[in-house]
Amino acid sequence: MKYHQKMKIISNSNFISNKKLILYLILFFGAALKILYVYQFDDYYDDWNFLYTVDPNISNEETWKRYFGDRGDWFLPEDFPYYFAFTTKYFLKIFSYSVENVHFFLLLFSIGSFFVFIKICDLFSKDYNFKILAIFLLITNLFLTRELNALRPHALSQFFGLLSLYYFILIYLEKKNSYKNIIIFTIVTLYFLSIWPLNLTLFAGQCAYIVKIIIERKGKKLLSIIFPLAIVAILYLILNYKYLDYQVVSKTQHYTPLEAKFFINYFFRSFFGSIIFGAIFLLFFSYFLISEIFVTLKISKYNLILFLKKLKHENIFLIIIVTIYFLIILYSLIRAPVMAPKYVTILVPLIILWVSFKIYKTKNKLIFHSIIIISVLNLLIYWNDIPIKRPQTKMVLKEISKSEIRDLFTTELIFFNNYLQNYNISLRNNINVQKFELEKFDKFPKNFWFLCLNNPSFALGDNNYPDEKKCFKYSQNKNLKLIKTIRYRDYILQLIEKN
Repeated sequence: MKYHQKMKIISNSNFISNKKLILYLILFFGAALKILYVYQFDDYYDDWNFLYTVDPNISNEETWKRYFGDRGDWFLPEDFPYYFAFTTKYFLKIFSYSVENVHFFLLLFSIGSFFVFIKICDLFSKDYNFKILAIFLLITNLFLTRELNALRPHALSQFFGLLSLYYFILIYLEKKNSYKNIIIFTIVTLYFLSIWPLNLTLFAGQCAYIVKIIIERKGKKLLSIIFPLAIVAILYLILNYKYLDYQVVSKTQHYTPLEAKFFINYFFRSFFGSIIFGAIFLLFFSYFLISEIFVTLKISKYNLILFLKKLKHENIFLIIIVTIYFLIILYSLIRAPVMAPKYVTILVPLIILWVSFKIYKTKNKLIFHSIIIISVLNLLIYWNDIPIKRPQTKMVLKEISKSEIRDLFTTELIFFNNYLQNYNISLRNNINVQKFELEKFDKFPKNFWFLCLNNPSFALGDNNYPDEKKCFKYSQNKNLKLIKTIRYRDYILQLIEKN
């Protein structure tokens, strides 16, 4: 082999190694962003409720009561499927009960989804340019960073949804339909559907793509094609009919109506963290969508059957995306409104995969680098721009932990007190959280902290309302003296002395 040929091979090898290193650095950066978000930002009302429901120190019977709404001094049923609640409960039973451990549990799946995402990219192109663009847009996506951190099934939905899609592509596009792949696909997809009802829309998208495959193969081996999906559907109905009756058949009211403005941005504003970046991504998506339709129509000579046959493999993402949008709109019109971006978080990686592949295929370096730069700017500018402001709980607990007084009384309900009590900072510093009840005056310690939620912005929005009366409930007893007041967003923390 000539010298210059050897040098070319070495140069190519070094180039690939450098791209692989960049990919690993991006993954590390993505994991760091997820962890940073957990430590920087607080939780709010829905998260407090969830933590109370999944307490591993109570019986399963008591867990069921809490799941269906029993809060002791309050009633609020959970909407998500019980499989997610019990999965989380048994994780905490093994690794101990704390706010942080629930977040770490979700982080495992949130970060794990990066690796499944790359495996899906590999099925369409081994080129590192495509994988770098796609994974970078995924890890810098603010919407996913926020929503997958919430104490809800979204992180697990993301992981298992992508894993289901990976095995679906292996079986139906790569034709690697071994028993192993079919069994894994069935189990993964069944669990994916069982932890969040709107995940059924992705499954419907997979079924829609099966129609294209059946047409391509002219109905041959029909049973082997539909068998995995049929098994999943049957098992899902058997295992979830009670939940479907409880949450779908019996419940027709939701707080997320279909509004005309949806048809302006199609959630892209929320999905991509800002109006500007959402608009840019929507323009790219629209351009590639229109181009794909016109090119394929021209090739197929406007024949619908040929049109479906001529759709390229990467358009599996497009078919699933369109199916999800169609079904949530249809369900909102005929049954109950479910038009919230957080309900269909799985749309985001699908959109990123499809748009990234289309940008990569253009071979336009200006577009490639520009979208990465804009994504970074979007991340930096809007990192702190949280749609729902959270009470500054961590700051409150840090203040209390710095003092010698570790008794904390609140005016709030039991699930809120349970949340405060099970922060690691509370557990490490023996902070004792109790509900404030004036009739138990004799049992009050000499000095204690008094905390109240004061016109919380997550419920009322930004406001300057007068302080709530409950924040001064202690003043009804003249033997309780105010020593110090500290104000935080949504909280008033006061140090009280008992005479």
